[in-house]
Amino acid sequence: MIKKMFSYKSLLCILLVIIFLLGIGGISAEAQGNRLAVVNLLAVDSDGEKIEVAVNIITPSSGGKTTKTFSGSGKTISKALENVSVQLGKDIGLAHCDVMAVGDNLCNEGILKVLDFFTRTKKVGRNAKLLNFNKEPFKFLEAMTYLNETLNLEIAEIISYNKDSLDASESNIEAFYSGYYSDIGVAIMPKVEITTDQKLNAIKVKASGENSSSNSGNEGSTSSGGGSSAGGSASSSDELYFVNDGTTSVFKQGIKEFEVSSVDMSKINILHTGSRSGNFILHNVTDELYNNADVSILMENKKLEVDTSFKGNVPVLKVNMQAFCTIEEVVENGKNDKFLTNYSNFLNKIIRNLLEEKIKTDIITAFEYLKNMEFETLNIYSKFNKYHYKKWIKYLSTVDYYLDGVQLEVTVLVIDNA
Repeated sequence: MIKKMFSYKSLLCILLVIIFLLGIGGISAEAQGNRLAVVNLLAVDSDGEKIEVAVNIITPSSGGKTTKTFSGSGKTISKALENVSVQLGKDIGLAHCDVMAVGDNLCNEGILKVLDFFTRTKKVGRNAKLLNFNKEPFKFLEAMTYLNETLNLEIAEIISYNKDSLDASESNIEAFYSGYYSDIGVAIMPKVEITTDQKLNAIKVKASGENSSSNSGNEGSTSSGGGSSAGGSASSSDELYFVNDGTTSVFKQGIKEFEVSSVDMSKINILHTGSRSGNFILHNVTDELYNNADVSILMENKKLEVDTSFKGNVPVLKVNMQAFCTIEEVVENGKNDKFLTNYSNFLNKIIRNLLEEKIKTDIITAFEYLKNMEFETLNIYSKFNKYHYKKWIKYLSTVDYYLDGVQLEVTVLVIDNA
C-alpha cells in the first residue's frame, strides 16, 4: 500500500514539474516574440558616407497582419541595424527574410562583404531572393509594401516568376555565391526600379510625396506605416512606378560591371535550361493562311541539350533544342482581327521553318554578345574543363578570352503544341 501511494506521489510530482517547465517555456517564448521583430524584406545601400538599411516588419493584427517600413543609417551596417532596433525596441530577426535588395551604389562598390555580413552574422537564409534596385532603401520598401497591400503582389513572387521567363532573370544568395566562386567569377541578379518615368509595363506605386516621411541625419532612423511612399526629390504631383522589365545586372568578382537589357536576356536565356517560356514574333509572314502578317508565337516549353567536344584543338559547343510552340496572335494590316481556329492555330511548315531560323539566329546572336561582353552564366568554361582538361588548358593559352575560339553548332526543332 505504501509503495502504491509512493508511486502516485511520484507521478504527481513528475506531472507538476512538467507543467511548471511548460509554463516557463511558454513565458520564455512569449517574451522572445516580444523582443524580436520579424523581417520579410530587407533593402540596403550606401550614399558614400553612410549605410542605410530598411526593413519591412510583419506585425500580427486583428485583420491578419500589417506591414511597416523602418529605416536606419550609420557608418556601418551594424550601426544602421542597431538604430532600427533602438527605434523598435526589439532585436531584428532576419531568419524569415524572403528578399534582400541591394542598391546601385553598394553593387558598384562590391557586395560580397554585404552578403557575408547578413548570411554569416545575421543569419539571412541563402535561399532568400536577391535583387538590385535603384532607389533609396526606405522608398523602395514602401513601394513594395504598396504593391502588396493594394494589388496583392509580393516582390518574392514577382522575382520567382522571372525564373521561367526568357525575358528576365532570377537569383538568390546561394546562386550569387556559386557564380562568384566559379571558375569565371560571374554572377547575375535581376534589376528593378522605382522611377517617375511611366515605362512600358510599369506599375504605379502611388503619387510621390503622398504620406511621405523623411530620413535625416547620419545616424538617424525613419519609420512609416505600410503603403506610404517617400517623395525624395520629386514633387508631390509626380507619380512613382515600379519597373521589372527583365533588365539584369552582371557582376564580376562581386562588383557590378554592366546591365543587360530584357531583349538581350531573352536571347541569352534560350541557352538556359531553367528558362522555358517566352514569345517570338515573325514579321511579314505570307502563306496559305496569312498575308504579310505579324505572327506572335508562344514557346510553352523546351528541351535543351548543350554538349562539348573538340575538333582537333578547337572547342565545339553543340546546342540541340526542341521548342514546343503554338500561335498566340496574328496581326494583318495593323488589325488584330484574325480569328484563330484550331486549324489556323497550327504551325505549318513555313512558320516552323521561319521560327527555327529565328531561334537559331537568336542563339548565335546571344553567343556573340557573351563573347563581346566577356561574361556568361551557362557553365561553358566548366563544361569544357571537365570534358577534356588538358586540351582546354592548352586552348586557353592561345586566346585572350576563353569564348573567342569556341565554335558554335546549333540545331533547332520546332514542335507544334497546339
